[in-house]
Amino acid sequence: MTDERPLLLRGGTVITMDPSLGVLPRGDVLVREGTIEAVAPGIEVAPGTRVIDADGTIVLPGLIDAYRHGWQTVLRGVGVEWTLTDHFAWMFGAFGPHVRPEDVYAGNLAAAVEHLDAGVTTLADWSDASRTPEHAEAAIDALRDSGIRARYVYADAFASPQNYVPTAYVKELHQRLGSGTGRLTMQVAIDPTLADGFPERRAWAFAHEHGIPVYSHAGQYGWGNEVYLKQLKKHGFLGPTNTYVHVVAVTGDETRAIADSGGTAVMATLGNLCQGQGYPAITPLRELGVPVALGTDSDARLRPDLFAAMRAALAADRGREHSLAHRAGHINPVNRLRSRDVLDAATLAGARAVGHASAIGTVAPGRRADLVVLRPDTESAVPYGVDPIAHVVWQGAPERVDTVIVDGDVVKRNGVLAGVGLAEARELARRTRDHLISKVGEDAFRAAATRPAADPEQRPRRSFPPAPKPDDP
Repeated sequence: MTDERPLLLRGGTVITMDPSLGVLPRGDVLVREGTIEAVAPGIEVAPGTRVIDADGTIVLPGLIDAYRHGWQTVLRGVGVEWTLTDHFAWMFGAFGPHVRPEDVYAGNLAAAVEHLDAGVTTLADWSDASRTPEHAEAAIDALRDSGIRARYVYADAFASPQNYVPTAYVKELHQRLGSGTGRLTMQVAIDPTLADGFPERRAWAFAHEHGIPVYSHAGQYGWGNEVYLKQLKKHGFLGPTNTYVHVVAVTGDETRAIADSGGTAVMATLGNLCQGQGYPAITPLRELGVPVALGTDSDARLRPDLFAAMRAALAADRGREHSLAHRAGHINPVNRLRSRDVLDAATLAGARAVGHASAIGTVAPGRRADLVVLRPDTESAVPYGVDPIAHVVWQGAPERVDTVIVDGDVVKRNGVLAGVGLAEARELARRTRDHLISKVGEDAFRAAATRPAADPEQRPRRSFPPAPKPDDP
């Protein structure tokens, strides 16, 4: 049962991510009815207020994963050696057809519970195993049961968007969940089919007619980005409620089109580096005015971790900048992408990506109370230093998350989750993994993880369809 008493976080270092409030070296955060009421040093509260002693900790906005395939959590580690074509072939050619609604539930529950444990309070779940309403409802139920704030992104990797989007079910689902700033909302995923004649136009038109925001893979190598974005612009489908995933293989003109329309990009840096969508460079996007959020993509490679994602984003971007300087015959005197920029990507820009820019992403009065408390000195022989933002980015880790609050509800305290726990989620995930292994066979399961590079002729294949010519409509 939700405790409706006011809640005070007292005496922590508060990273607000709000330009007018900045960082409070020692501050209090007062929460009432799920909303942040005040942020200031030394707030006086009435008797009966719950108080969390945050002395010696860092308080910051809940982290936001703006792109993850929750159902794939049960297959963690099977794809550590995969390229993008391997991922398509195995995930959707071998495993995907055997995924039942209860398997989607298990994957989403595991993803959400692990994220809460690691300080992620909002998850955008690109649920591309939703090939039936039963699969979709299972995904939604798991997100709701976990207690996380979630943006369910309706998708079906086994069908074309012009077929699965413009349906009575999607219309009803949006009427039920909406795309506002609630704890569980939805939108749709529409990808380019690369077919002549822009057949996915029907899906875009349906989404616009019913006010449903869109997530789209628009910016990875091999997907006809220039043509696709021109088609969206021509038909009036570029807009501020669009979120574009990856945006790692686009020209300046394409980036300007996204920026001019008010769209948001989501970058999954580790996945992009390993699988081959394109090089994840944040600075060029930011320079042209495109907000960049962070996502973790697929558990097929690793356990998603927003702290690691922030560090990977900085390392990749800085590595690119230094390499360009070396080619030009000089050494960069300064790193342009800063720690605050990637924390912004994991909070404020993430809020924008999921349509919650006015509700979450900062610790400020009027915002929903999605908060994380970090123990900065756990397992460390030295204090966290001068800059708490840099410390969160470079030293932060899931195991240092002490307290997590979602919509004013304390879902983790003193390092222990309330509600659904890791053990329960782990058992459901184990059952699903065993089911999938039984369907594809143990030999094939091991081959998925170990054989693609050594024996490429004996793995499933999926080829990219040819991109349309630039003068196609």
